[in-house]
Order: sequence, then C-alpha cells, then structure tokens
Amino acid sequence: METRLVPPIVHELATPDAVYVELGVQEGFTFDLVCPLVRQAIAVDCCPGHYDMSKLPSNAQFFACSTDDFWSQWSGKADVFFIDACHEFEHVRRDFEGALSRLNQHGVILLHDTDPLQPLIDNGPCGDAYKIVDYIRQNHPELQIVNLPADSCGLAIVRRNELRSRSES
Repeated sequence: METRLVPPIVHELATPDAVYVELGVQEGFTFDLVCPLVRQAIAVDCCPGHYDMSKLPSNAQFFACSTDDFWSQWSGKADVFFIDACHEFEHVRRDFEGALSRLNQHGVILLHDTDPLQPLIDNGPCGDAYKIVDYIRQNHPELQIVNLPADSCGLAIVRRNELRSRSES
C-alpha cells in the first residue's frame, strides 16, 4: 500500500553520506527515489520477484530474505531505517529492535502502518503493526516518537531523545 507522505520525508532525511535501509520494498517505489540521494541503500524483501533487479544502482544492495534472516546476516549501522515489511506486531517489534540496535546516534526510524483506518487493521493489510507505537512509548523512554495519520495507514517517526540522553548521562 503506497503512501504519498513517505517519499518526501525520506527525501528530507537522506543525505549524501547516509546509509538507508528499507525493510519491505515491494516494487521499490520509495527505495528507488532514495537510492540516488544516499551513499549506500539496502533493500530487504522476502519476495524479491516484485522488484526489478535490473534497475538496482551500484550503491545499492538487495537482501532477498526475511527480515529475521537479514538481522542475522547484516551487522552494519544505518542513518535511516524504513520499516514496512511484515505487518504483524511481533515482526514489527523485532524489526524495530533490530533497527534501533544498528541506528547511528542521530539516525531516524520510520515505521509504516502505525495509524491505519479501521478497515485496514488486524485482519486487513495493515495488520496489527499499529501496536508498535504504544510499545515504543512504554518500553523506550529514551526515544521520541511522532505518529502521523498519513494517508490511510499512518507513519511514525522515531529518533533518540537527545535532551533526555544528555541529562541521564
């Protein structure tokens, strides 16, 4: 499910020296827009047949596997993560924790499907991914989260709370 808000936000976060990781790329709409803007772009999707590999640029890498397998294979760090893979809360939670453990100090995590319209939740295409917002608020007080009612699915933006981190150190 496309959102018109994600590409402009990612575009603003992408810098020439950034590493960008997208979990769940499908046809690659957002991924292809971001690739020319960053130093390195990494795509992860367990259904690689949706993405046209012939258009993969030289600064990009595609992991054709589940996100759980990706986390066990990749030990790098990134500046921007966009999580839009499996829409079941437990998978989103694991992807979020994986991204957080590999997030550079001033990095950002974007999560899709965090404020869906009623017909899209639970058994709909957004699943129960929206539960990640409460999970982050309850379990990660060191983070700032903004949840936007973007389009029909929602988009959450997460980053470290630098003021809280400095005052606690």
